[in-house]
Amino acid sequence: MHIFGYDWPRLHAALNDLPAALLFATVLRYDLRVVPPLIGVYVSAALIAQAAQKGTLQAALLGAIGVAATLVVAWAATRYILTGGPAPGHAVPVAADVPAAAVDSAAK
Repeated sequence: MHIFGYDWPRLHAALNDLPAALLFATVLRYDLRVVPPLIGVYVSAALIAQAAQKGTLQAALLGAIGVAATLVVAWAATRYILTGGPAPGHAVPVAADVPAAAVDSAAK
C-alpha cells in the first residue's frame, strides 16, 4: 500500500527519525556538550529494548551492565568536553627515551 508515493516502511522510518533529525538540526548545532549524553541515551534505549525482547534474567543483567557502561562513557566524554582536557591527576607521563629539552621546547 502506498501513501503519498511512499510505502509503509519508508513512511514509518521517516516519521520515526524526524524527531531526532529535528533535534540535531536545531539544538545540537549550537551546543555540542549535549551530544555524548544524547548518544548515551539512544544506545541505552536500544540496549533496554533488546534486553526486554529477550526476556531472560541474563539479558536483563547484561543490559543493565551495558547501560551503566554507556552512561559512564557519556559522562566521561561530557566531562572532558566541559573541562577542556583530561581529569586532573591523570597526566600523561613523559617517556624515558624522550629528551627533556624536546619536551620543554614543545611546551613553549
